[in-house]
Amino acid sequence: MIIVTLENLIETFTGLPETTIFLLDLDDFSKYNSVYSYENGNYILNKSVEIISQIPTLINCLKFGGDEFLFTCLGNFETSKNFIFSMLQSFESELKVTVSIGGVQNINKIKNSQHLIELLKTNVLLAKSNGKNQICIS
Repeated sequence: MIIVTLENLIETFTGLPETTIFLLDLDDFSKYNSVYSYENGNYILNKSVEIISQIPTLINCLKFGGDEFLFTCLGNFETSKNFIFSMLQSFESELKVTVSIGGVQNINKIKNSQHLIELLKTNVLLAKSNGKNQICIS
């Protein structure tokens, strides 16, 4: 078994060209599980990985928490913007769920993993407070 910590993840990108880290949260997923069953919920989680994996600039993707995914893309947000928006549409059309995404560019300014998660979660909350199914990048 390989265990990847956030500290290891941040160290991985030190010295690389610009990288953007995203936290994707499935909107209202606990409600989805209650209404449609945990089997269907697991299907959504597995299919989520497939959809995220279609991003051409994707470096890696990790499940983070029950209904969140942490993924990184090479380049700044502008580099991946069209792929990310296409991914939002795929979630809605293929899975009938929406997602809110928080992102952080320029990870060289990140102090530690706790700082990174705080920034990502703040951006996810901003995306949700603006109506869900959106992206907030800092």
